[in-house]
Amino acid sequence: MTAASSCTITVRLKPRARRGRLVSADGLTIALAVTAPPVEGKANEAMVRALSELLDVPKSACAIIKGQTSRNKAVRVIGLDSEVAVRKLKEALSAD
Repeated sequence: MTAASSCTITVRLKPRARRGRLVSADGLTIALAVTAPPVEGKANEAMVRALSELLDVPKSACAIIKGQTSRNKAVRVIGLDSEVAVRKLKEALSAD
């Protein structure tokens, strides 16, 4: 993995969930539940925080590149290639 590696993850965000968790993962397409409401960017912040924890990258490495105000988002993760991201998401899903 090089410093210039990156991947894009498609996220279906489910705000105001009872508990935050990775609901499903199919390659680089995931469904993610967060407890934060979709108000003033709180759900987006919670999503970035959850993704950074799931993928073990800094929050600054995750950036929403599409869907800022939509439930369907595209998130660029810098410093992580797609193969490693898929493996980490599968591990997180099986651990839940």
